[in-house]
Amino acid sequence: HIRSLHPTSPIEIAGQVEGPLSDDLRILREEALRPRFGHFAEALQGRGQTRLMLDFSLPLKGPGEPTLAGRLDFEGAELALPAWNLNVTDLRGQLGFTLDGLNARAIKGQALGAPVTIDVERRPGGVTRVHTQGRFDVSRVAGQWPSLPLQPADGAAGFTIDVDIPSAQAASNVTGILAINSDLEGVRLDLPAPLGKTAAQKRELALRMPLGDTDDPGELEYAERLSARFDNTGKRIGVAFGKRATLPPEPGIRITGRIE
Repeated sequence: HIRSLHPTSPIEIAGQVEGPLSDDLRILREEALRPRFGHFAEALQGRGQTRLMLDFSLPLKGPGEPTLAGRLDFEGAELALPAWNLNVTDLRGQLGFTLDGLNARAIKGQALGAPVTIDVERRPGGVTRVHTQGRFDVSRVAGQWPSLPLQPADGAAGFTIDVDIPSAQAASNVTGILAINSDLEGVRLDLPAPLGKTAAQKRELALRMPLGDTDDPGELEYAERLSARFDNTGKRIGVAFGKRATLPPEPGIRITGRIE
């Protein structure tokens, strides 16, 4: 719709589309939207039905900036993040987007066999963060990411999982990040003192794993008692007790520190 030709007003496009989620992701990959949303849409695969609403304005001449307001309604759809080996099913809620980025609050779904709540927000530096909260059984987490050292753990606890997805506008040295945090209340750790704990005790666990083609090490911190650094092949691992670990320069496992 063009309100006026003299003077020329912006072209305005408004509409609503119901159909497969895969079609909505394809729209976000189109040339006009790719610079802002292509990084997010390309990281995802989708199935199920959704409703997409768009309100777009594009100046044809003279001053003015394009505007965009959109909303994607999830009604039981499924999203997969193949690079992160993570699927979220039975999604219900709304994902909003403008030319400033994506945003969502309290989208509901199922992941790792448990109910989850998902927020999406734009972060500094051209990064979109998908923030997921849920109470997960550690056996499901270990099964999803076998490289995590969770063999001595048993039980379920509240976890937050953050996935940072850099856009094409992000600096070249900015990589994707998977971060997992928990106080481990409800999880028993069958380890010697001072690392072991009962299910009732709280111990802060923080895991940070760079994603994609990068030499940045992964990091694990456990209750100021244990620290670890590991490369993306798992061939170089540094472990430290009571202090911050460093990554060894050669393949192997290096253990430092002192247990009291």
